[in-house]
Amino acid sequence: MPLLKMVGGTILGAGRVEGVSLGDLGDGRWDFVALAHYPSRAAFLEMMTSPEYAAINSDRENGVEDHVILAASQVYSRLTWPDLAMP
Repeated sequence: MPLLKMVGGTILGAGRVEGVSLGDLGDGRWDFVALAHYPSRAAFLEMMTSPEYAAINSDRENGVEDHVILAASQVYSRLTWPDLAMP
């Protein structure tokens, strides 16, 4: 969280996965999902390439069997916070 906040990001929501409603997860078994917002792609890349991230990345890699990071642009949101406005 400190690194996310350092670049102006925030967690919009997170939770334990209870099952698949539609589709196929393939071989992956997903236990947890989080939706994060970054003010820009540059902010995300700044965090991911920072020395601080490199220092803790091995802890993250050792703590999970597998993970996926999906990039998306906002098309719709019920959130109205001004800082979530996408360019």
